[in-house]
Amino acid sequence: MTKTSLIMEYVLIKAADKDSSGNIKHSKLLSKSLFGNIAENLNPKKIDYKFKGEIFSIDYKLSKQINLEKESICSLILEASTKRKRQTADLLHSLHDKFLLRAESESFIAHLVYDEASKYYCELATPLLSKFERTLRKILFVKFLKGKGSDWEDELKNSGSDSFSKLKKKGGNIFEEMEYGHYQDLLFKEYGVGIEKQSSVMLFKELKKLNVGSLSKEELLERIDTLLPKSTWNRNFKDYPIDIEDIEKLTASRNKVAHNKFFSRNDYGDLETILKKINKKLDVLSEEAYVSDIGIGIFADLLNTMQTMKDRLKVFPDFRLNIPKIDYESLFQSYDIIKRINDSMPKTDYESLFQSYDIIKRINDSMPKIDYESLFQSYDIIKRINDSMPKIDYPNIVEKKKINESDEENRDSVEEFGKD
Repeated sequence: MTKTSLIMEYVLIKAADKDSSGNIKHSKLLSKSLFGNIAENLNPKKIDYKFKGEIFSIDYKLSKQINLEKESICSLILEASTKRKRQTADLLHSLHDKFLLRAESESFIAHLVYDEASKYYCELATPLLSKFERTLRKILFVKFLKGKGSDWEDELKNSGSDSFSKLKKKGGNIFEEMEYGHYQDLLFKEYGVGIEKQSSVMLFKELKKLNVGSLSKEELLERIDTLLPKSTWNRNFKDYPIDIEDIEKLTASRNKVAHNKFFSRNDYGDLETILKKINKKLDVLSEEAYVSDIGIGIFADLLNTMQTMKDRLKVFPDFRLNIPKIDYESLFQSYDIIKRINDSMPKTDYESLFQSYDIIKRINDSMPKIDYESLFQSYDIIKRINDSMPKIDYPNIVEKKKINESDEENRDSVEEFGKD
């Protein structure tokens, strides 16, 4: 298996010291001060680092130190390679955590400026975030725009955010212009209808306006429910609520990915857990939106067809449809009678039938085969012999036989006459 290599690069800054005379003194950033007790073994270009009970060799490269007036600066590159890319990323991030603690104890600052281990986990997270945003856009388009018509804008205005007015100024399709920040602000930010500030005092004032005596218990609870802070999402999709805490965690993780910040295995795990929870609800709504979309199309086609038929019938005012009605009751009764007759007929024992066929076939296969070619050749020889034989004139033979019989009768008559 090909090994995969990943790199992490740092800029190291160490403040200059002063000697007893007050002069600036620069101490050299040495590999020993950088890795100290982190490494199992320390070599000029490699360190041996223990990770999950196994020793790995990690290459490092320390640039030439630049001494400024108040600090010293140099760069450090770490490169690791294992059989699996995920293992390499986890290895480097484990070293990174310990390296930052080491930097603090040695009084130098380590700025991570390039991180391929985080890049690996960001690339795993990007498709999950992409699916979330694209599915969300689809649901909003179908449920809000097609479901509410021209009133869909009011649902977004009520959130009290200025994001909507900014989107309107940009022009074009608002849904297409929406970005993640807009979703968070317009859809998942909690607000109370008619309440400018989310406080118990304002809520109490709103409740005092209600004519409690004229409302049933259910109506009163419903009115109170509308006043309580809720997001636009939870108001419109009550059966598929999304917790504001989950959105806040998702936003924090999403921003790390979008802005290429440090993103570890644990960060990826947290993001994956939250998105699985949210995407379950979005997937169901997405399917419903798809069915709803199809239904809208079919209904529109049906209306168009009905209107076309209506227009055509106007041309023939005396036209009447005279199609005989089908007596479905009698039809099903006849079917039932036929079915019962069929059910009462003796069933064919196909298994025995095929067994008998198999026995006959085996007997036939065991019989000597007729050589039809030889048989026809013999027939041809006999036919040619027969054809070469002189033909018997059967009519003459019969006639001669009749004459002979007649002569014999005459002789007998003469003999008898002579005797007389």
